[in-house]
Amino acid sequence: KISIDSEIAIRKLATSTIVLENEMCQTLFPDFNLSNAFHFSHRLLAQNCNYFEKIIFTPCVLSIDISDLLTVLRDSEKTVICDGRSSKPNRLYDAFQNACTHPAINSFHIDQFDKMLLHYNCPKSDTITMKEIEQDFFRIIALLPNTSIPWTFCIDEELVEGVDLILIASKSNKAVKHLLS
Repeated sequence: KISIDSEIAIRKLATSTIVLENEMCQTLFPDFNLSNAFHFSHRLLAQNCNYFEKIIFTPCVLSIDISDLLTVLRDSEKTVICDGRSSKPNRLYDAFQNACTHPAINSFHIDQFDKMLLHYNCPKSDTITMKEIEQDFFRIIALLPNTSIPWTFCIDEELVEGVDLILIASKSNKAVKHLLS
């Protein structure tokens, strides 16, 4: 964990800062302790960088703009990055629900976030259909009417079935101040 002074200095220089909280690492990695803290922290940071790489560099069927990603990350008090998967019927909604139970996010209620990005990957043999978007994605929007949710989906040549979801959810400073008042 970085000091308060360091965090303030970094926030002045950067548009977004990734802080890996010890508590989060302990939640995600049960064997997290002082002797292997850097190993697990680096592993989590590498996973997050991999997610950003997929979102930014994977050609998508329905694309988002890099500004959509920055909007979700910028001026956020708390940002959570996690994933979900599903091969069931209603797979878009089910992958979202699975992401919402990920240890990185389940200490929050999903409607506490005011900005969210959903990045779905599907196999070429079973692409996301308009019917799925209508029944699943619009169900997510209805669940979170006060949340801005840009979304995208890509075809993953390596994926065999189901969908994978990368979910980035954040609470803006404005939302955090409102919750505290």
